[in-house]
Amino acid sequence: MSLEELINYLVRLRLADNKKALCILELASNGEHPSKIYEECKATRDELRSYLNRVREKMGNGYKTFVIIKHVIPLLSDIKPVIVDGRCTLCGADMQVNCAIMSHLFHRHKDVVDYYVQWVIDKLRERVNGNKNS
Repeated sequence: MSLEELINYLVRLRLADNKKALCILELASNGEHPSKIYEECKATRDELRSYLNRVREKMGNGYKTFVIIKHVIPLLSDIKPVIVDGRCTLCGADMQVNCAIMSHLFHRHKDVVDYYVQWVIDKLRERVNGNKNS
């Protein structure tokens, strides 16, 4: 799996306005204890396990995955969600199930997702190149 797949997944979570998933991943990437994640994100053990397993599928089970998440999630705050109250603001489709929303974004709005994936990658490159010049 690749860095781009992980960023794609995180971008779709943001476009879907999945605050719980992003909260879980952000706190996990900061090394927070599961009990704190459950409390702050109002998450269950199964939700925590599910989101962590999904990112591991994208990049593998390593420290690198959480370092990437730690740097990507702050960038996502500049992206405006397109799913609002279960409705897609881009095409008007009505959805209520998270997996349907993620699939909808992946298949129907691939161009928007790809744009933001490239935008995040460009921002990460700028940060890396900026640090090299320091």
